[in-house]
Amino acid sequence: MRVDKEIFAVMKPTLLMVHPSNELYGSDRVLLESIRALMNDWKIEVWLPTDVAYPDRLLSKELDALGITNFDINLPVFRRALMTPRAFPTLVRRYLTTFRRLRQRKPDAVYVNTSALASVIHMCRIQRVPAVMHLHEYVDGTARRVIQPLIGGPSEIIAVSKAITRPLSKALQNKTHIVYNGFNIDVLPENNVQTPLVVAVASRWTPGKGYGELFDAWDLVERRDVELHVLGGPPPSGEVYDVHERIRRLRRPDSVKVIGEVSDIREALTQAHAIIVPSRNPDPLPTIAIEANAFGRAALASINKGGLSEIIEDGVTGAFFNLDSPQELATILETLDVETLQRMGVEGRERYKRLFDPQRFANDIHRIVSPLAPAPGSKKR
Repeated sequence: MRVDKEIFAVMKPTLLMVHPSNELYGSDRVLLESIRALMNDWKIEVWLPTDVAYPDRLLSKELDALGITNFDINLPVFRRALMTPRAFPTLVRRYLTTFRRLRQRKPDAVYVNTSALASVIHMCRIQRVPAVMHLHEYVDGTARRVIQPLIGGPSEIIAVSKAITRPLSKALQNKTHIVYNGFNIDVLPENNVQTPLVVAVASRWTPGKGYGELFDAWDLVERRDVELHVLGGPPPSGEVYDVHERIRRLRRPDSVKVIGEVSDIREALTQAHAIIVPSRNPDPLPTIAIEANAFGRAALASINKGGLSEIIEDGVTGAFFNLDSPQELATILETLDVETLQRMGVEGRERYKRLFDPQRFANDIHRIVSPLAPAPGSKKR
């Protein structure tokens, strides 16, 4: 029986999955869920980038635990620091290196996770390798002019929310599948914490995540029985918001507890009564809001044009606020009560079961990616 399994494993088509980071934030975790959905039918190999240092290599560790082969490759990742004429030769060199590596590897299909690696879709088109692009972000502005032409052609597109499809051309929209992220979240036992009332925020510490506006509002809150827990940390590259410095300048810095980066967010969610998502930039489909639903926690979020409105039902599973009005957010924080938050959390849990079920996600990913496999008996390229 063991021999039969080994033969079957050899006969599996090869799926190369290309990803632009080595952490365990939203898109990293979605990659892992996609792998779990596909690993029974595909021999999977993952390429990760070398241009940014990831000391903890958290994603690699998860891949190793799953038995998934993964390599560090000098990938042509579109990062803001490289979107300049001076950096163009660097991107070209990385493109050519990856192009040659892809031609040598000859996978049966390629799965590209996030538009930061859109150039790999272009390589697949040239080499006639079936490919799928999993979009986790908006492709608008400068990105629209650079990335949308690269992801055109026959490749399939998976989008994490309806919101991020709006800037896409009609041609791209017509071949895009909306698949909400699904996470298998094991909920810890309730702590039944009552006081102080805890609100948690968790994301990369960047200006676009709305930390400045959140702290401005927090400074207006007069009640003494509410506490803010801050999770996450600065990004490995790009612009950073100095959370520690801003907390030091608060009227009551002792009302904020910095937890930082954690490998398992479940305990922090269990300790909180509500999650706040104060993003200034439109968030495609923030994982933390989905996790809040899964844990039966209300989600408080800024009004923007992102995918938050596809997660949160205003007044039912959480509440929206105008980020440009610190007083509006402060008023919400002043009037929070445990009973209302618990009721919203119950509704949020039911919404999670309906929309973000991991089995539904796995079925959708399998349905979209499976047709990329070569027909039985066909010759490998």
